[in-house]
Amino acid sequence: MRKKKNWNCLIALALSATMLVPSQAVYATEGQTEESGMETCVESRAADADGFEIEDGVLKKYTGTATEVVIPEGVTSIGFGAFDGCSSLVGISIPEGVVRIGSYAFHGCSSLQTVSIPQGITVIGDYVFSGCSGLASISLPEGVTRFGACAFENCISLKEISIPEEVTEINGSAFKGCSSLKELIIPKGVVDIGPFAFGECSGLETIKVEAGNTVYDSRQNCNAVIDTKSNTLILGCQNTVIPEGVTNIGESAFRECISLREIKIPEEVTCIENYAFQGCSSLTAITIPEGVTSVWYSAFSDCSSLTTIKVEEGNATYDSRGNCNALIETESNTLIIGCQSTIIPEDVTNIGNFAFYGHSGLTEITIPKGVTSIGDYVFARCSNLTSIKVEEGNAVYDSRENCNALIETETNTLLEGCQNTTIPETVTGIRRDAFHGHSNLKEIIIPKGVEEIEIETFYCCSSLTGITIPESVTSVGHFAFSGCSSLAEIIIPKGVTSIGDHAFYNCISLNKVIISENVTKIGSSTFVGCNEELTIYGKTGSYAEAYAKENNIKFSSTGTASNPIEKKTISSNNVSLSQYSYTYDGKAKKPTVTVKDGAAVLKEGTDYTVTYSNNINVGTAKVTITGKGNYTGTVTKEFTITKAAPGQGAKDLSQCTIKLSKSSYAYDGKAKKPAVTVKDGKTVLKEG
Repeated sequence: MRKKKNWNCLIALALSATMLVPSQAVYATEGQTEESGMETCVESRAADADGFEIEDGVLKKYTGTATEVVIPEGVTSIGFGAFDGCSSLVGISIPEGVVRIGSYAFHGCSSLQTVSIPQGITVIGDYVFSGCSGLASISLPEGVTRFGACAFENCISLKEISIPEEVTEINGSAFKGCSSLKELIIPKGVVDIGPFAFGECSGLETIKVEAGNTVYDSRQNCNAVIDTKSNTLILGCQNTVIPEGVTNIGESAFRECISLREIKIPEEVTCIENYAFQGCSSLTAITIPEGVTSVWYSAFSDCSSLTTIKVEEGNATYDSRGNCNALIETESNTLIIGCQSTIIPEDVTNIGNFAFYGHSGLTEITIPKGVTSIGDYVFARCSNLTSIKVEEGNAVYDSRENCNALIETETNTLLEGCQNTTIPETVTGIRRDAFHGHSNLKEIIIPKGVEEIEIETFYCCSSLTGITIPESVTSVGHFAFSGCSSLAEIIIPKGVTSIGDHAFYNCISLNKVIISENVTKIGSSTFVGCNEELTIYGKTGSYAEAYAKENNIKFSSTGTASNPIEKKTISSNNVSLSQYSYTYDGKAKKPTVTVKDGAAVLKEGTDYTVTYSNNINVGTAKVTITGKGNYTGTVTKEFTITKAAPGQGAKDLSQCTIKLSKSSYAYDGKAKKPAVTVKDGKTVLKEG
């Protein structure tokens, strides 16, 4: 059946294809969670002559510039983000005795080529090697039991990985984007493979699950991973043959499998889940068996070469009536999935969310007069779409004045546009996704009746060089022009009072923005990724000037503001925490901060920033709130972390798993100190 609209899911899919958004990922370490922009503060310490900051055996940070680094003997732990962003680092030698590598330890070390992990390491944490695009090989020791989230994400040069037999858990996106990986063998001990763990591994040719695995299998040499109990195929590749007995094709199973050219779906399959074949850009034809009862709306989005869609006769839920090359839900007459060859039948009344999303081969479309409902992102990323027509007699929609757009007649709202759209003067609204991903759109004039440029309206219109915004517009939404890489300058007219988060993010050619003095709010990361010569033009004393200075953007005055802004000072009385007392459990504590200006609740990132310090161990922790934008001043709030009373949170070590890195030594007259790993479930406890 057709799935209900879910805005979070819609936005996630719409952004996933181009990934222009800066990372909002959760920074996760063993036993604690760190969120971007809200990190736990660590007291700064001076580095030694070689650039190492070491305390109590923990390598906190490397600040050197060497291409080959040997970590000193005596280091037992590599801290959170210790080498993060060391893009010149080519080789690293990790000594025996290191028993822990913190999250983000080597994140973004794009030149790193080879790594050997010593014995004693049991966990490859979250994001440890994420973005190490030059990493071609890695040696993993016996004893590793878990790969954290995004551990090797986008290691595009990694050609092979030997997963140790002791591994039981491979978390979400652990190897996402490892596009050079050709063979994957899942050991028999693996019991948990997270979502998208091997997503976008477009070079995968062979997938095997070792015999004896109790959770997963690759029956009949199918080159896939199948959840044995549910008969759900959770991971496929270009050589997958879906075996008989599989009943579900799981979420993202073949996502971004760009070399997949054909696939036969067995008769037993009843469900094809979200993103199952998203981005399979070489797939040309698909046949839906008669037993399929559920196809999610994004299952075949971004299948840009898809030309043929057929539903077998006898399917009680779906059809492809009249050889229309589309998947239609029979009972509701809803077109769920289309392609570049689709001709919408006259008796279709609804077009579902994402129906043609990313089908870049589509060049023209005619909406029949019987269509009364059209979903969101229907023609998003249809970059070669040149013609949109609505049949005469449609009571809900029109394409007045041969505008090459889909307009909701009653509200005069443009819902879908294309590269040849001319917006009629009678249009008063433009829907949030109207031109999303139309990369061949070069210029557009917005008529004077439009009052808002909504979220993502021109997202990734990469050829857009000219746009005229009328003075009737009062706001520019989040991501409105994000990824418009050809846009060199823009005028924000005097009617606009607010510009949303990431509104011009990654507009790499943007070097001139004229902002009126009436703008009183500009969101976070609005101009991140723009041309390094970007200059904001505005009035001295305006919010635009304050924003430019605060964000290190060049500013050029066009005169003096008639009403210069006066920054307000954040008062301690207007700041509150969600909680002021915690019991120690080894995890970072982060009470929610609320800041008010009268009755108005201010927005973090736009009006203020938050940092936490001393918020893990027993004692007094601090939250520092610093004004931003229209607000100034700094407020510090304190909260306490107290010891856990016996029986109230403190666990007996007998309930934990304790493992030594080595249990046997030959006598040499020296003290022996095997590394000790203590785990409470999946959480690795910290010594001291």
